[in-house]
Amino acid sequence: MERDLIARHISHVKELRLLCPMEEVWSMCIALQDTPTPLLETFSLSYSNISDSDRDAANMPSHLFRCKMPKLICLSFHGCMLPRDPKIFTSTITCVQLSYPAQFNIGLPTQDELLGALRRMPALQELVLKHCLLQFLSTQDLMSPPAVEFNDLRSMVLVDDLHRCLAFICSVGIPIDATVDLSCSVANLIVNDIFYEFAKAGKLFSSARPFLALTIGVSKEGECVRIQGWTHLSDSDASTIGDGPPSFSITLGFERDIMPVHFVLLLQICHPMPLRDLRILSVRLDASQISGLGSFWDKQHWGLLFKNCLAVRHIIVSQSVAPLLLGSLQEYVVALPGDFQPGRRSGFGHLQTLSIDFIDPHEDNTLDALFPTELAEALAFAQSDGSMGPISIHISEWEDLEIWRKEHKSVHPLPKQRHFQEGSFWKKFNEMVSRKLSL
Repeated sequence: MERDLIARHISHVKELRLLCPMEEVWSMCIALQDTPTPLLETFSLSYSNISDSDRDAANMPSHLFRCKMPKLICLSFHGCMLPRDPKIFTSTITCVQLSYPAQFNIGLPTQDELLGALRRMPALQELVLKHCLLQFLSTQDLMSPPAVEFNDLRSMVLVDDLHRCLAFICSVGIPIDATVDLSCSVANLIVNDIFYEFAKAGKLFSSARPFLALTIGVSKEGECVRIQGWTHLSDSDASTIGDGPPSFSITLGFERDIMPVHFVLLLQICHPMPLRDLRILSVRLDASQISGLGSFWDKQHWGLLFKNCLAVRHIIVSQSVAPLLLGSLQEYVVALPGDFQPGRRSGFGHLQTLSIDFIDPHEDNTLDALFPTELAEALAFAQSDGSMGPISIHISEWEDLEIWRKEHKSVHPLPKQRHFQEGSFWKKFNEMVSRKLSL
């Protein structure tokens, strides 16, 4: 009955979204083969009864639409084999989403099939690919031309194994101002290889589009790491970012038996990023369940990770990171061997604002009672040395403002949802961790 209804009215439909059992996908597609669709702009097909034991994609006829679709701009398939009919992949399409459950390994498109389909859609502006890169096994030489060029692409979202995502990135050409969002599982990767892989994908970053804001987030047990960079700030307030998405985002999910050395991981990812003009830096480690926090993130790591970040004006840290930032500030103004020498200008010499936030209320008042005094002394040394100017302190509403105001001239309560819209960030981050990235 549904098939007859669709066939009867499809010529007047602008948006068609089908969600049907796997056994009905074929017959539903057959009903659409010879039906004119002159007004259709959006078409989505998903099958609904996917179980954890399913491993193969739903089969579809070779020719989904035999008639022309002159206005089709958005196309989405979930759990279905990629149609091999070139008529459905047209030059008018600007948005494509292709996704499969993570456990699928049969019926996924080959590398040639996927690139061939994308090649027929040169006007793409939005591309979402989830768990469909199984056949992308190796990265090509970055010096060779990409297999597919997207001159109008605005955003690309990839969810898959890290190696496969990078292999796909090496196969396509995208504008330097396109936003890129990667959510990657890391199941069989030696951590030391990550920098090498990112070097191969170096075209993601460009010195012509430097990051002005950077956030680093790590989940409670360290199994999930997210790094996001923005090339734009808020028009009204240079200490916050705008409402738009990050220019680049990567989230890595690790199996428990291959947990990385987090500092090494961050160093390898951040090293090729264009951070010289960075204005805002946010480091939030929900590290309450990570053993050995000192080895996880040491005070000297600040200088190694952010030594080229000479323009930072606002640092936002979670409570667990604050003492380590203090240690780093102290290292700039005391005699130490190696690169840390007295009078050396701090990498944060332009710092104007320091915000200390809490990931959740359970961290309330867990800072050492002497912390405000020690921070004030470190900043005073840096200011008397000429390494820093006046600093404004923003602290969580759970802290005692009066204690802080005894030591600092400029102390303010941290406004809710002000910096990076952190609340929504952590809500989404925690949901993702609970789902284990669906990887």
